[in-house]
Amino acid sequence: MIWYTRWVLSVVLTSIFVWLAIMNAAVFWVRYVRRSGRSSWIALVGGIAGAIASVVIPLPGFVRWWWVPLVLDVGSLPGIVFTIVWHLHRWLHGHGTGSRARDRNVRPPPA
Repeated sequence: MIWYTRWVLSVVLTSIFVWLAIMNAAVFWVRYVRRSGRSSWIALVGGIAGAIASVVIPLPGFVRWWWVPLVLDVGSLPGIVFTIVWHLHRWLHGHGTGSRARDRNVRPPPA
């Protein structure tokens, strides 16, 4: 019975992973490649579901690949790295909401 339950659970979690990975890839495409829309991805949920599915599936040696869904899902590791790099780029070039951007936009008080 436990074997059957592990298969069912791994199929359900893999389905969640695939669905969210496709949705996150579509969001990334629309937002950053086509530069339109204001949608956001679901961070980490798909990658974690895939990682748990890799651990639960009753196939020998499959647990070694638990990290692959976290890399494949744009909303997991690649999305977090991309977001950090994007914010650092904006901050370093003064486009963010930090003090560098505020300092340039400060107008002297009226005399």
